[in-house]
Amino acid sequence: LVLLLGSWFGGSASKKSYLLAESKARRIYFSKYDPVAESDFIYSVDQNGENERPLIDSCPEGGHFCTLIPVGVSPDGEFILFNSRAYRKAYMIRNNGKDLQKIDGGEAAAFFSPDGKYICLFSASENIVTIRNVQDPEKSKEFTVSKDLKGLIFQFSQNGKLLQFVNDKGEVYNLD
Repeated sequence: LVLLLGSWFGGSASKKSYLLAESKARRIYFSKYDPVAESDFIYSVDQNGENERPLIDSCPEGGHFCTLIPVGVSPDGEFILFNSRAYRKAYMIRNNGKDLQKIDGGEAAAFFSPDGKYICLFSASENIVTIRNVQDPEKSKEFTVSKDLKGLIFQFSQNGKLLQFVNDKGEVYNLD
């Protein structure tokens, strides 16, 4: 899984596009600005840059002026996580563009656990990290982090049992 930020696929200097490459499905997911809708929507292309197709080409909450950013792909390549910057919500959609669902538990989704059973979500305004159980949201766990979430780097441990984060001073913390 590779996440690159920057201008890509015709993005203008004033509008950043976000690129997320996922190897299982051999697709690259990216945001692309639509000047008519004044919004960034999510598209995909195959790994050689051909066969562009929209994954989602409208604002999930309706209206205009949304910025959709792909942020994660499930380990099996079936689901794409994305965030709506304007509405401060996280969503998940199948890689075929179907079964859109809002993910409760945070303002932004970040990534799947290595086994695909959990999604890590953040609420930076409240310093809350939620580990959402994909199959049974009632079994989700919520943690209040005493540190400011801005600038932290998060990842699941290799065995998927710990959520680790590193602050800007290089200090490592574990949530289990």
